[in-house]
Amino acid sequence: ITIADLTMQGDGTSPAGEVNFGSQPTQALQAGFGGKGSFAMGATSGSFTASTLTADGSRNDSEGSFQAASGTLAVGISKDGLSYEGGLTDMTTNLTATDMPFPIAYGAAENRFRLAMPIVASDQEQPFALTYVLDGLTLDDAIWQALDPEAALPRDPASLTIDLEGTALLTQNFMDPDFPQPVEPGPDGAAPMPLQPRSLTIKELALDAVGATADLSGALTFGEDPSQPLGKIEGTFGGINGLLDTLVAMGVVPQEQLMGPRMMMAMFARPVEGNPDQLQTEIEFREGGAIFANGQQIQ
Repeated sequence: ITIADLTMQGDGTSPAGEVNFGSQPTQALQAGFGGKGSFAMGATSGSFTASTLTADGSRNDSEGSFQAASGTLAVGISKDGLSYEGGLTDMTTNLTATDMPFPIAYGAAENRFRLAMPIVASDQEQPFALTYVLDGLTLDDAIWQALDPEAALPRDPASLTIDLEGTALLTQNFMDPDFPQPVEPGPDGAAPMPLQPRSLTIKELALDAVGATADLSGALTFGEDPSQPLGKIEGTFGGINGLLDTLVAMGVVPQEQLMGPRMMMAMFARPVEGNPDQLQTEIEFREGGAIFANGQQIQ
């Protein structure tokens, strides 16, 4: 592994007294323990070779390599929560093995993530967040040849974005060694979760791959029963019908099996006027567990 231009920085606070984070993490956090650190990398590359001898005497040889133009990693912890995030740019990966039908090779313009969550129990709602981005994903021709030898599917770079945030009630200390602790079941016979959602905002949930797109956003709130949220989720979808027709032409999906997916789409989405291959949907969650799709009750 080779890393160029590696830099590190960080700071932390350790409270006075005999509270030790190693043996009493929650008490230390409540007393003021905290810290954050980050790493930044320039051009990064690595490679490996491996040989495995199985019990039946056969041998499997493999090798791989990866590289990225730059990367970051950051971690933070305090009584306000735990955060963990990082990313790579212009990354490529190659992997071959004697027991693989074809080499695995792919690249991406960007791959990054972020997780933030509460770790100290409180009777007040605390924020959480989750982000994952995979942009400009490309597959090697050998993979496409195996999956789609007739080149029926578009091979444009794919992307996936998940961007969520919300609040939750943490009833047990996450850093305690016995987390999660046993809890007596409630009146419905189910034990309450130590992390109970109170609100969720879908800032962006988007997918663009093989000629189809999906883009969702919305906001939900939760009461004591997380299975009955309140709120609305809106979304648009493109190229779905075209993708289904292509899969039929490829022989991946039999024509007679398309009735179910098309009926499901008709139930949850409606065509955009003037563009039949563009769909839109509005899913609304109401009091009492009722669910409406585009104004029609489906539950």
